[in-house]
Amino acid sequence: MENVEMSGEGKLLMYSSTILPAEKFSDMGKVAYGIIELKEGPIFITQIEEMPCSSAEEVKEGNSKLPIDVQAKIKEVAGMNIVVFEKK
Repeated sequence: MENVEMSGEGKLLMYSSTILPAEKFSDMGKVAYGIIELKEGPIFITQIEEMPCSSAEEVKEGNSKLPIDVQAKIKEVAGMNIVVFEKK
């Protein structure tokens, strides 16, 4: 096995939203989470920014426009650095 640096580029294949966030993230409200296929092949599931998720109708409409290109970034959430993706 070898380490390979990932580009952070990928495609958002589908997404949904949280109903109730974990207690640690309660100040965030609803958050979109999605399945990303990275350019290098692996699948990644994490938070997606800039995707409508305040209602089931918004999520359904957003998913009808997929796949779209996304880019990874590091974001501080609840005192932790996490990988999130946003539209390119």
